[in-house]
Amino acid sequence: MLEPGTLNSGEKLRYASGLQLGTYRGLPTVGHSGSDAGYRADYLRFPKQRLGIACLCNVGTINPGLLTREVAEVFLGDVMAQRPHRPDR
Repeated sequence: MLEPGTLNSGEKLRYASGLQLGTYRGLPTVGHSGSDAGYRADYLRFPKQRLGIACLCNVGTINPGLLTREVAEVFLGDVMAQRPHRPDR
């Protein structure tokens, strides 16, 4: 399930048989999110750090992907890449 799909052109996708492969603040991630009616869910795993976070919500206006990343920052903030500096507006 961790083998990324490949287009006919040879380009690798971030999608791998139901899981999304990516990075967050410099760390490799594996996850999946979804929604239906008023339900929202996000699962985010940091395989190298052996941390997985799941957020299940029954409110259609919430962003569970943001919440899983905020939890990740609490546990892994010291090993994550710094956020880019944004000038004051």
